Amino acid sequence: MAAHLVDRHVEEGRGQRPVIRCQGKTWTYADLLAQVNRTANALTDLGLQMEQRCLLLLPDCPDFHFSFLGAMKMGAVPVPANRLAPLACCLRKAFCRPRGGGGGHTRQGKRARRVGRRGRSLRDS
Repeated sequence: MAAHLVDRHVEEGRGQRPVIRCQGKTWTYADLLAQVNRTANALTDLGLQMEQRCLLLLPDCPDFHFSFLGAMKMGAVPVPANRLAPLACCLRKAFCRPRGGGGGHTRQGKRARRVGRRGRSLRDS
């Protein structure tokens, strides 16, 4: 998904187009790609593995976007959290399973679908 959101723009020749503007600074798609790759490599070097959750406790700034897309690119699951919420609440959201065996996600081939309590696809309900 991160490749679709970032890499393809550079590959299709839009690398110099602006994508983020914040506090007087502008990042192009090429800049974004470099930062996303750097972040993905850093998370991998820190020991984060594919399909593990990565709690993001950052303000709404370019670093948040680099971290979110970088986690996605290396195969982790980014979990954004509210910086103003108590830390225990953020950790519970990121790392605890819902009670009662409620709905969740399942892999089916290359596509994921959301399922309800009885295993039926929620789109079919």
